[in-house]
Amino acid sequence: MGQLIRNQIPDPEGQTVPPDVMSGSYELRDLDHPTVGQLYEGKVVIDKTYGHASYGCGTCCGYQTPTLNPNPFSGPPGIDNNDVINTIEQCGGSLDDVTDAGYSWKSSNTAIFTLPTRTLHTVAPGSATGSALIQLEWTHPAPQCPSPVFNPTQPGNVNPVISGPSTVWWFKGQNPNSTNYPVSITLTANCGSSGCPATPQWSVTQADAKIKLSSTSGTQITVTSTGTYFSKSVGDISITTSVNGIASSAYKITNRTPWKLVASKNSGTSCYSGFGYLTDLFYLLVDQLSTTIGDNVDWNEDVGAPQSQNGSNWGNYALKTSGGSMIVPPGGSAAELLDELSGPGTGNNPPPSPMPTCNTPPSGGTAYDLATQNIQVGSSTSGQGVFAQQDNLTYYTDHGSHTSIIIPPAPPE
Repeated sequence: MGQLIRNQIPDPEGQTVPPDVMSGSYELRDLDHPTVGQLYEGKVVIDKTYGHASYGCGTCCGYQTPTLNPNPFSGPPGIDNNDVINTIEQCGGSLDDVTDAGYSWKSSNTAIFTLPTRTLHTVAPGSATGSALIQLEWTHPAPQCPSPVFNPTQPGNVNPVISGPSTVWWFKGQNPNSTNYPVSITLTANCGSSGCPATPQWSVTQADAKIKLSSTSGTQITVTSTGTYFSKSVGDISITTSVNGIASSAYKITNRTPWKLVASKNSGTSCYSGFGYLTDLFYLLVDQLSTTIGDNVDWNEDVGAPQSQNGSNWGNYALKTSGGSMIVPPGGSAAELLDELSGPGTGNNPPPSPMPTCNTPPSGGTAYDLATQNIQVGSSTSGQGVFAQQDNLTYYTDHGSHTSIIIPPAPPE
């Protein structure tokens, strides 16, 4: 040490020990095996008056028992994961990555996952154990710091994965004219490119009987609504599949149904030749979670016999009826339910009394015709589908309206 100071010999990084240093500490490392810790650590005290230097030897700074991470491992088939070997350094307490010193990587069952190197590749559902060998300078028993070979292990599961749609609808036995609102969905258990090594088993967790499974075993199952209870929130139904006793993560689905109509700002009245006026009443259709059903869904109306009001003869004429498909209103962005009301034909004989007129905007006033109406959605056939609104079709001289509106109670959750 004295010669290093006296001759100002630099270390590999170009640093020298100052000439006036009187004491300090140092360490020696094995540069060819950086993961085995320090070979020697000591201190030096220099007496420049009498030319004496004394040295002291301390303990080594080895490593604690290494671990193979993640521990445990869990993942789907067909992915690669880079494993890591970590250990704690004794003197500084730091968590060191010593993965590069690992060797003899292996899996206890390569049909589940392979581990030829630090890269773990998942194959099929099941359980296996990964392992590796690594030689490190150990902290026990201090201060000798032996260099044993460790064999860290890693328990791991490869889990099946469920795929498919996440929403199933109920339209009271009807199948609406829309692929966006399926009344049944198919779920698939995915086990990797080689297929499932055993028959997947299925189960469902739900607060009430919201949905039913076509089967509890098989690679694919069909999910339908019971029509008894419906989701209270998005994803409140959990479906799980298991293969070889290893379960998938819960697959969250939602069971929805139409609930009610909400008046739209697109409604309005215009002049209509031969009938005085045409009132367009637009409605948004929402489900039990108050989410707008914005795609085309068939609907129908069940209308009672017209009844003349306030001395008119309008009840003698047939009403203009609607139904069929929802449409996107002018300037709108989503499909809405349109119910159209107009006055009786002005060319009828005997003529309507009073005569329907066109006023912009409508002036309102006395009602001259009335009929009850029930609106169902999910079918264009009268009386079929989910009940969405009851009202009175009410006709005035210059516009029509829905009055005495009754909306159904919220579906049971």
